[in-house]
Amino acid sequence: CPCEIDWHNALKRPIPFIVMDGEENYNAWFKGINLMTEGSVISINLMDGEMSHRRYWDGYAEAQKQMGSGKSTVQSVMDEYMELLSDAVKIRVQDDGAAQSFLSGGLDSSIISAMARKCKPTDTYSIATQVTLLEGTTEMVNRLSNDLNLGNSQFVIPFHKLTFDPSLWKERIWRAESPYNHTDSLTKTLLHYAMKRFGFDPNYVLTGTGSDQLNGGLARWIAPDVENAEENWKMMAANIRDEEIKRMIPQRFYSMWGARNYLSTDFINSQNEHKMEKNPWTFYIKTNLHLNHFCLMWDENRAGTSFGRSVRYPFLDHRFVPFMAAIPVELHKDLFYDKQILREPSKKWLPDYIINKPKTPAVTGVYDNRMDVYSALLDANNGALFDEMMDGLDNAHPAISKEGILNEIHFLKANPSIIRWEYLFNVLNLRLLEKLRDQDESSMHYESRLDGQIEMITDYNEATRISLYQKLELPTDDQIIDMRVRFADGCSLMQDHFSKTLYLMKNDALSYEIDPIHEAWLHFLPHID
Repeated sequence: CPCEIDWHNALKRPIPFIVMDGEENYNAWFKGINLMTEGSVISINLMDGEMSHRRYWDGYAEAQKQMGSGKSTVQSVMDEYMELLSDAVKIRVQDDGAAQSFLSGGLDSSIISAMARKCKPTDTYSIATQVTLLEGTTEMVNRLSNDLNLGNSQFVIPFHKLTFDPSLWKERIWRAESPYNHTDSLTKTLLHYAMKRFGFDPNYVLTGTGSDQLNGGLARWIAPDVENAEENWKMMAANIRDEEIKRMIPQRFYSMWGARNYLSTDFINSQNEHKMEKNPWTFYIKTNLHLNHFCLMWDENRAGTSFGRSVRYPFLDHRFVPFMAAIPVELHKDLFYDKQILREPSKKWLPDYIINKPKTPAVTGVYDNRMDVYSALLDANNGALFDEMMDGLDNAHPAISKEGILNEIHFLKANPSIIRWEYLFNVLNLRLLEKLRDQDESSMHYESRLDGQIEMITDYNEATRISLYQKLELPTDDQIIDMRVRFADGCSLMQDHFSKTLYLMKNDALSYEIDPIHEAWLHFLPHID
């Protein structure tokens, strides 16, 4: 593999933590390697080596034909959607034996598993970490498996030790062939490995990946979630339109950009070779599916094929793109904010504790130590990983300023910012990818070093919970309360000196009145820094 980084194109590729990155890019990170467009095939003449590349199916061209031809009510759309999804699952579980599926406890994997179980016996596989315990997912998956009569095996993995382990970091980069070091790459690789180690070796698994990119599951990253459903949709629709216009009008044209909300679509189209989508939801689907193909699916496919296993995506059945395009625009607000098109009809399939599961962050409270650990990654073992990334500070690099990187690191240690760390590590990880050419298979199979750290559970009870809390080093509630506490920016504690009432404040607004006789508050308040 010619592993020379194509810096010009590598730094233009969409980045996973930027939702709605609208630029399509089919260049890989490496020179001379391109990615195939969706729905295409390459043919090679083995006699003369001639190669041709053609599209055999264009989902968006098909979508244009279907525009506006869909059902006229929210209920009819939901009904047809669930019929399509059920058929998509049925097609993908026709192999002999039980159906096989990942089960995270979220809506997407739960409905896929439930539909598979309607077809045949179904075995599911889950990962148990600090976060799944804290948010109750480990218990919920066990409960759902019992309620739906699913086989379920959960694999306990000390993810909190592994995710920022400097000795594993570069191996994860090389294994994924990607600078993103996405969490899914590590978790799915370890899950596939744990399955095989404990004797489960199906030739495929179903996964819920793709639902968010089609159904509106990325809403919380596009618009703030407020109590008024109408306002939620208005903000989301406005932000999607803004992202699309960014492709059409350069923001440096301040007067034109400032007037974007009252410029006609025809005028905006005249400013650029791109044209705005007639159906605004098509833009949401196009941009997020493109990013999904070369991020989450990239990671999942590499994790699966490393163990000779295919990953199947019912939510990405080819029929869904034209189906979505046919839905009348006036129905979008009732279907696509937080996946209502899936959530509402799933009530016939799934229990309430799955349908109305509270939203949870990817990391939880005191366990979100990313900013500290990014810094520690560069300091560990006298900065060995950083030295390997930089290959000596005195050696000039054709694309990056090593002095600039050092200045950014010093800045971030004093002024932590998750987003800026992410941008920095995208560049540092590309430097590690430049060293991929010198590696062999033994440099990448990091999971083989984790045998003694992975356990399997098939039932969850109180004894299991206590054992897992100890194994995964989770502090008790009392230990958490005893930690020193600092307020986030914009937050403070205020006392009314006349009434002696205490309030928590956010952005200079009273947010919560504290009951001074509540025992937990009396314990907590002295610990505030």
